[in-house]
Amino acid sequence: MIHESRGAARERGAVLVMSLIILFLATAAGIILLRLAQVETTNNVSDRRSKQAFFMAEGAIERGRDELRIYRTANKSISVVGKLQAVAGTNGTINATDPTAIGVTFDSTGVPTALTGLGDDQPLRGITSYGSGWYATLMTNDLAESGGRATANTDTNKRVMLIGIGIGPDRSIEMVEAVADTGPDMPTPPATITMLGDAPHFDAGGSGAKQYFGDDCRGLGLSGYPPGLGSFDVIGVTTDAALAVVDADILGMSNSKQQDINSGSAGYPGPAEWGTGTTENITVSNPWYAAYPEFQDCSKMVALANIVRDMADRIIPAPSSGTVRLTGDLGTADVPRIIYCEGNCSLRAPATGYGVLFVRGDLTFDGQIEWYGQVYVVGSGQLFRQGAGGGNVYGSIIIANTVNDTCTGTSTGGFGVGAQYDMSGGGNSVTAYCSYYNKLAWIGSPVNLKSFRQY
Repeated sequence: MIHESRGAARERGAVLVMSLIILFLATAAGIILLRLAQVETTNNVSDRRSKQAFFMAEGAIERGRDELRIYRTANKSISVVGKLQAVAGTNGTINATDPTAIGVTFDSTGVPTALTGLGDDQPLRGITSYGSGWYATLMTNDLAESGGRATANTDTNKRVMLIGIGIGPDRSIEMVEAVADTGPDMPTPPATITMLGDAPHFDAGGSGAKQYFGDDCRGLGLSGYPPGLGSFDVIGVTTDAALAVVDADILGMSNSKQQDINSGSAGYPGPAEWGTGTTENITVSNPWYAAYPEFQDCSKMVALANIVRDMADRIIPAPSSGTVRLTGDLGTADVPRIIYCEGNCSLRAPATGYGVLFVRGDLTFDGQIEWYGQVYVVGSGQLFRQGAGGGNVYGSIIIANTVNDTCTGTSTGGFGVGAQYDMSGGGNSVTAYCSYYNKLAWIGSPVNLKSFRQY
């Protein structure tokens, strides 16, 4: 029999104790790591659900933007005052002006049932389910409005506040808020063709039947829209010197061409008023010129151009040289577009567009072109119509030489000289003032967000 020495026994005992200690430490570490993993998983789930509620709140803001766009289109107006009044409820005052005071009630299963803290306000969009969560959208006026966010009867700056509420499946709630720009008060054009600055040039064309009308929406037979703004000047200019230049241009045409320039100011449809009587210096008594600084001040026109760029559905970059041809989606009567060309731009037949065409260089209409809305040619201020097939514009045309946006021109308001409308080529065409299409040009514009905050 072999006997183990005392030293060896003590050594084996020490190893056993050490093994037990290591096993204990490993077990404790495992428990701690498992606990940390459980905490991390819980935090991840909580963070995911919080993010889900946040994304729901962001979606609620987007839904609010769409609700305002739909409202404007249905009412044929940029104004959303009617929507503010509907939101305010029977007391005529918006109560839910503090997002932190808004709450949500739930049923026993965790489904949200109502919003609290609204008074008698009506949500822009009530609690709506989406996936495994819910969202709602509220609207108030903005702080800059006289009377503050509770005001429902005016909206002088065309801005409102949208509150988005997102609700997760675990009753988590996130709220965000944004300033929504519903669109500036776009100018009412003072004439069928407005030419800003000194020494403009107007050529109505030497072939085919080219007709120019100032009667509001003459002959269009728009259902439910009688021409309500009366008759406008066919050509509006801003100095007596410019008036003399355009009158000389018209008198240089044949009598038959002069008779096609018809303001109809004797009443709709009215007898033809032709010759120099269809042009006016709009600075004298035209209320639409006086109402909008864009026609009086070159820098204001440039500012308008920048506003339109921010609102545009499509932005066409300036070509490195020459002219870019505009193709593709040009809008419809139901979905008008705001199209912004940063340089020289052309439309070639066949093409039909609805909305705003804002060009910062030269614009060329080539062939059979139909446009329903506002056309701005701002920059060099040169509009050319050429090619066979004619083509019509129902709305208005504004032409201004802004001296490449430096506004260093010698004309009144800093405009440059030589704004030009030049019609050449064959075919029949009509250019007619129409306030219906002038308004339609802007109502489909997007509602832009100016600032964003999370609560």
